[in-house]
Amino acid sequence: MIKQNTHSRILVTCGARIPSVELGAIIPLTHLQKQGLCEINYKDEGLLSLADIAWCDIVFIARGASVQSVWAADTAKKLQRMVLGYWDDDLLSIPSYSLAFDYFSRPETKENIDRLFNMTDSFFSPNSKLAAKISALHGKEVKVLPVGFGPGKLKPPRRKSHDVPIIGFAGGADNIHMLNSFLGPVLEVIVGNDIHCNIHIVGPKPNFIDKLKDRAKYTSYIANYYDYLDLASRLNWDIGLAPQAASEFTTYKFYNKLLEYTSIGCAGIYSKLEPYTNVIQDGITGLLADNEVGAWRDAIVRLLKEPELRFKIASNAYEIVQSSHNRRVVVEQYAIALGPFLSYRAPEIRHGLKALIIGYKVIDKIFPLVSAIFNTILYPSTIRKALGILRQQGLSALFSKIAGRLKLRNQYILHLLAKRTTGHALILPESALAHKYCVGKGLEIGGAAHNPFGLNTLNVDFTNSMETVFKKEEIRSCGKAMKVDIIAYGDNIPLPDGSQDFVVSSHVLEHFPNPIKALLEWDRLIRPGGIIFMIVPHKERTFDKRQARTSLRHLIEDFLSDNKAFHKNPSGHDHCWITEDILALANWMIDTLHVKWEIAEVQDVDDKVGNGFTIVIKKKKNRVLQKCVYITDSRGRARKAKP
Repeated sequence: MIKQNTHSRILVTCGARIPSVELGAIIPLTHLQKQGLCEINYKDEGLLSLADIAWCDIVFIARGASVQSVWAADTAKKLQRMVLGYWDDDLLSIPSYSLAFDYFSRPETKENIDRLFNMTDSFFSPNSKLAAKISALHGKEVKVLPVGFGPGKLKPPRRKSHDVPIIGFAGGADNIHMLNSFLGPVLEVIVGNDIHCNIHIVGPKPNFIDKLKDRAKYTSYIANYYDYLDLASRLNWDIGLAPQAASEFTTYKFYNKLLEYTSIGCAGIYSKLEPYTNVIQDGITGLLADNEVGAWRDAIVRLLKEPELRFKIASNAYEIVQSSHNRRVVVEQYAIALGPFLSYRAPEIRHGLKALIIGYKVIDKIFPLVSAIFNTILYPSTIRKALGILRQQGLSALFSKIAGRLKLRNQYILHLLAKRTTGHALILPESALAHKYCVGKGLEIGGAAHNPFGLNTLNVDFTNSMETVFKKEEIRSCGKAMKVDIIAYGDNIPLPDGSQDFVVSSHVLEHFPNPIKALLEWDRLIRPGGIIFMIVPHKERTFDKRQARTSLRHLIEDFLSDNKAFHKNPSGHDHCWITEDILALANWMIDTLHVKWEIAEVQDVDDKVGNGFTIVIKKKKNRVLQKCVYITDSRGRARKAKP
C-alpha cells in the first residue's frame, strides 16, 4: 500500500541549523516546496524521533557523522525511506586546528561515516573535487549542487562615499587560526605603516584586535544565520579578506566567501589556492594573493589606492554571482538533480507500528526523553542483544549498556527507570572531556552523587541541608548525597583569587539569577591557564524545549541590576539556552568586561548527561579591573556596572 500524500516529503536533518544546511538544503528545498514539488521539514539530529522518520519519504542528512544520523538512516532504511547525504566539507580530513578535530578523529565517528556511506542512496556536494572523492568512497555517482547567495536578492555594488576605506573579515570559530597566525601580521603591517583605512572583524575575537587600537572594530560571532544576513546587509565594506590555510582539506571547500563578499558589495582578496583559483579571475573578479605577508599587504594597498579597481572587481563579481548563483538558477538545478527522488513515495506504515508512533507522539509531548527508549528497542536484532545481556548479567547491566551506547538525551530517563525497576541507581558516566582539561585541584559547583566527575574537587553548595529539592532527588536517585565541602553561593565563594586550577559544573549555570556574576566569580578563582568547564542543558533536548531562550540582553540586564531574584521559570530552570547562546555570552564578556579568555573546546552534545552541551573556557591571564565599566542597556543608555 502506497502513501497518498501529494508531494514527496523531505526531512532535512543536521547536528545544528548552521549556514551550511541553510544554503545547501533548507533554502533551495523551501523554494521547491513553494513550487509544489515537495514538502519539507527540518529537525536537529538530536531531536529526531520515530514519528519524524515515519512522516517523510526522504531523509536528507547534511554533514552526517553522528550516532543520531546513523540511527536516522538505519530507521529510514528499515521503514523503506530514501536516504540522501550532503557534504560541503571533507569530514574525513578535518584539520588539527579545527574545534571539531577531536570529534571527527574518533574511531567511532569514522565508523559512523562508514555506516552512513553504506546506507545512503545518493550523495550531493557543492564542490566537484569533494564530489569525486565521495564517489570513490561511496561507489556511486555524487551530484554537484550549486550554492545560492544568502539574501533573497543580490544588490549591485555602489561606489562608496565615505572618506576612510573599510577592510572587513567575517568567519567562524575555525578561522581563528588563520586570523591570529597570518591575517594579524598582515593588518599590523598595514596599520603600522599608517595606511589610511579602518578594519572590521566579525566572528572569533583575534589576539591582535587590541593592537590595532582605534583603527579596528570587532563584532562577535552571530550564531543565527538570518541575524548575520541582517548585519551583512548593513555593512559598508570596501574590501573583504578571505585568507585560507594551505592544506588538502581546504581544497575540498566551497568558495562561499566570493558569494558573501559580493552580497556585501565589496571587492575580495583571496588566497591563491583551491577552490578560489578555480573561480576567481585575478584582477577581474577578485585579487589572488600567495599566503605571504608581503603579498597580502601589496594586494590590500593596491585596492586601497585604486577605488575604481575596487568598484570594477565588485561589479564583475556581482555579474558572475548573479548569473550563476541566483535563487532561480540554483532551485532549477536542485529540481533537476533531485528529480529522480522527488517522485518517490514511501510505503505506508503498518497499523501496528502506526499505533506505536501515535503513542510515541503523545509520550514525547509529555516527556520527550522517553522517545530515545523507543529508538533503542524498536527492532528485533536489538531486542535479541538486550535479552542476552539480561540473561547473563541482569537488568541493571542492561540499563547501563543502553546508557553507554546512546550517550544522548535519554541518560536521565534510563537513570529513573533503573531506580524504579531495580532499586539500584544508574550513576551517570564521568566526562572524558573534563578529565582532559580539569587537572590539579578545583571546585565543583553544586555537585551531585549521581552525576560525578571523578576529579580532585571541593564541592560548593549554598547549603548542606538534605531537605532541598535537589538533595532529595539526589538521595532518591542513588541513595546518597555528595558531601558539601564549602557552604557558599556559587557566585560568592570565600576563597583567594587564583587559588584553583579549574571550576567545573554540570546543569548549574541555568539556576543562577545572575549568570554573568557567577562566571566572573569563577574567573576570579582560577589561576592564569586555569579552566572553567561547564555542562549546560540544551533547551531543545530537555523539558525546556517549549520555553523561550534567554537572550543576551536579558542576562546583561540581570548583571546591570545586580539581580538576586529568581525568575521562577516553571521548568525549574531560571534560564534556557542553546550552545550558541553561551558562546555569544562568553564573547560579550571578553569584549565588554575584558575577561582574558579563549574558548578551548565546544562539545555540542555533552559526553556526560547527554542532553546538554559543554563549553570549556581557558583563562589566559588575570583580568585587569577598571574603575568602572559602561554597558549599553536595552534602552540604549550607557550604564555604569561593577567591574
